[in-house]
Amino acid sequence: METNIDLLEPFYLPIFLAQNVIDDKQAEFLRLFCESQEYRSYDLTDDSLDNTVKISKNLKILDEIVEFKSYLEFVTLNISNDIMKQECEKFSIITSWATKTEKGDTSRFHCHKNYYMAGVLYLQDDNKIQIANPLKTFDNFNFNSVEQNPFTCHTSMITAPKNSFLLMPAYLNHAIGPWENEDQVRYSIAVNILPAGKYGLHTSMVY
Repeated sequence: METNIDLLEPFYLPIFLAQNVIDDKQAEFLRLFCESQEYRSYDLTDDSLDNTVKISKNLKILDEIVEFKSYLEFVTLNISNDIMKQECEKFSIITSWATKTEKGDTSRFHCHKNYYMAGVLYLQDDNKIQIANPLKTFDNFNFNSVEQNPFTCHTSMITAPKNSFLLMPAYLNHAIGPWENEDQVRYSIAVNILPAGKYGLHTSMVY
């Protein structure tokens, strides 16, 4: 008798990649918009660090181009309602900033406290973001791994194409992967999101 082993996946991490949310013309408009921003180091403890991603001083840049802000809120709502099957009236982008990455730049692992979801709109190709495995915080054993795979890895690298929108839980630790393109600076737009309107259950209802 042959033994069959099935992988059971009772839970999912809500990490989504929506592709072609904008077109090339819109991406170029947004890239030039990001290019025009003033920037500072992402690491607030030391503004002089080399090879550190820069972020715009303006942390509400999408308030200046409301049509894009509203559309990303709409995409988030569709994911919540249609894929996650949650009841929520709407989502609001509270903070939004441009990210400037030059050759060799990266960021430290971080998460976005006080928010529900975090997202990134990618305006160019060859985007890499490293995600920390939250399940490893519950793991009390260490093994030598013959091969890195979803069961054993502590981090995973996601490659996102141009014109895509990555949405993930704000609690998830992540870091921007090194940018190796010498010919161009990479720009993207990051957002932090909260549910809005009426949502929740019973005594935890918010409205």
